Amino acid sequence: MLRAARSAALVAAILSLAACSESRSRAAAPAPSPADPQPAPAPADPQAAYLAARRAEVAAMPDPPSALPQSTGARQELAYMIELGERLLRETNTHPLTAPYVGASGLTCSSCHLDAGRKKAIASTFIGAAASFPAFNDRDGGVITLQDRVNGCFMRSMNGTRLPENSEALLAIVSYINWLSQGFPLQPDPDRAVSSLNRSFPNPAIKAMALAGKAVAANGASIYDSRCAPCHGVHGEGLVGAPPVWGERAYNRGAGMANNVQAGSWIQFNMPPAEELTLTDPEALDVAAFVNAQPHPAFVEAEHLPGGGAGYGGAEIVYHYGASFTAEQVAARVPSGPTADPALDGAALYAARCAACHGPLAGSAVRGRTAAQISAAIAGLGSMAGLKDLSAAQVEAVAAALR
Repeated sequence: MLRAARSAALVAAILSLAACSESRSRAAAPAPSPADPQPAPAPADPQAAYLAARRAEVAAMPDPPSALPQSTGARQELAYMIELGERLLRETNTHPLTAPYVGASGLTCSSCHLDAGRKKAIASTFIGAAASFPAFNDRDGGVITLQDRVNGCFMRSMNGTRLPENSEALLAIVSYINWLSQGFPLQPDPDRAVSSLNRSFPNPAIKAMALAGKAVAANGASIYDSRCAPCHGVHGEGLVGAPPVWGERAYNRGAGMANNVQAGSWIQFNMPPAEELTLTDPEALDVAAFVNAQPHPAFVEAEHLPGGGAGYGGAEIVYHYGASFTAEQVAARVPSGPTADPALDGAALYAARCAACHGPLAGSAVRGRTAAQISAAIAGLGSMAGLKDLSAAQVEAVAAALR
């Protein structure tokens, strides 16, 4: 009996001690405060966010029209021209109206403007494109029409010659693009000839990487082998349904695709088919660098103009086609404003100091060079020592003109 009482007292003492200990523990632990900062969410992947934003942009594009305009008369001429224009975009290198102007090219307009420009895709769609013209085009050095823009592709992207002005072929192509643009408000761009649905082109991150010299063609070779060669061929020759991407039947050095920034952006936005917007910025740039490191036809503008460019266009030339404007003529025709400093006119400086070696600004072999790269060349190359009198501001102006 006495032993049982002692045991009960011992158990009670132990329980009392445990309760005290738990009480002290609770008192020592600070109560959670609602003001305590919560863990920050993990930062979003900028690359994934960028690609997702572009996918949303594509998804928001309107569908192309389907109903052709119908005349109240017997002749459905406009509908015919629209249908002809689409056919020419798909059969550019084989149709009798356009084949003579693209020679041995393995390319069609649809090689870049997928599904004859009907596909909803950044940098390739023709939907709404006509509403942006006439527009300023830096490469051409002036305001161009949609006809000029089409002919620019014939000369450069398809390594051919300009279609005759007001020819059936050119009018048909323009009629088709106009039809795809119905309902879009006119939005001429004072800076570049680009449609409202293509304003995200080019990718600014790819441009920054290219200008920083971060393109790695060797990496692009392995990506090309696995992602591109099944359609375009191991040697870039183009297989059934896919165009050549280098060699004599591909685009020439004057084409937009010959620029790694534009090529990398276009590839990321449009390739591989059904897997658009999956290549990362470095992958897309590296593939472009690899493809552009392969052989492509040279671009000499006069060779792509009727009659070798002699007297092309008569007195009313299309800006630089057939003649080169002097800096004074440019200033008189398009005033740069009262605050502009003539000594900082990059285009004029390039024409006077650089064009003799690097060619006209529009097709310059050094387009895209940064001010730092130009300064390094001036300092390091004996052939450029004569440019050491250029100020840093003038070098910046030349670099701006080369963008």
